[in-house]
Amino acid sequence: MASDTPARSSPSVVAYVVYNEGWGERALADTRRVGQNVKNQDPTRLVNTHSGHNCCQSLGNPGNGDMDGFLTYDRQVVKMDQNRVRAANQALIAASKALGSSGPVTLPVHTRRSLQVTTPGFTNRYLRHMNGLAYTEVVDAGSPTVLRQDATYTVRPGLAGTGCYSFESVNFPGQFLRHVDSRVRNSPDDGSALLRADATWCARTGLTGGGVSFESYNFRGSYLRHHGAEVWLSNGAGGPAYNSPASWLADVTWNVTGPWAP
Repeated sequence: MASDTPARSSPSVVAYVVYNEGWGERALADTRRVGQNVKNQDPTRLVNTHSGHNCCQSLGNPGNGDMDGFLTYDRQVVKMDQNRVRAANQALIAASKALGSSGPVTLPVHTRRSLQVTTPGFTNRYLRHMNGLAYTEVVDAGSPTVLRQDATYTVRPGLAGTGCYSFESVNFPGQFLRHVDSRVRNSPDDGSALLRADATWCARTGLTGGGVSFESYNFRGSYLRHHGAEVWLSNGAGGPAYNSPASWLADVTWNVTGPWAP
């Protein structure tokens, strides 16, 4: 199943099973990511990320399904055409890296903007940098000048390619918002291809249906996410706390607002 989109209108579909046993499975992290992407595409239905994770050379329980597919057999099961199954699975993994990439959003380049959290209960917080790292913090008209500047970036054309964007600090010109080991921070543009890719974000229609989500240029399927007042690159597939699927859709959706430091 490369995409669940055609099935959305069918009332007979009550759940998706992404993997069965160990066939075609490459890495547990891929299993989690593919399962999460299916859930992102259709949050109205249950997802069994891995049916039979307990047997048949499975790599284990991905831990992010709505159902626990634990299987037992009282007879030998013969599987055939493993190469074809694996090839189909590799195609699914490749396709999943583009899943979740909702429609592109146009931002006004060379203008200042601030990024507002949309997660309920935290909408008074904005992305800001402090000591080089990206955080969220409550910002209002009475906030200190330095905080309002930290929470403002200039939208630039993507350093790595057209159609996406980079965010330049207004109080540290030449420094851009980028990810390193999943943590988001400010870094000066050193001209390297890696920096420019890490600092390029593709604006998509917010994954909650409103606002804007920022997909990594070089890690498709991973988005700019706030978690515990810190800002990370996350695909919501589980594992580290910042990658938890809980509230992921809201946490990766932002409002692009007028600048706190015009």
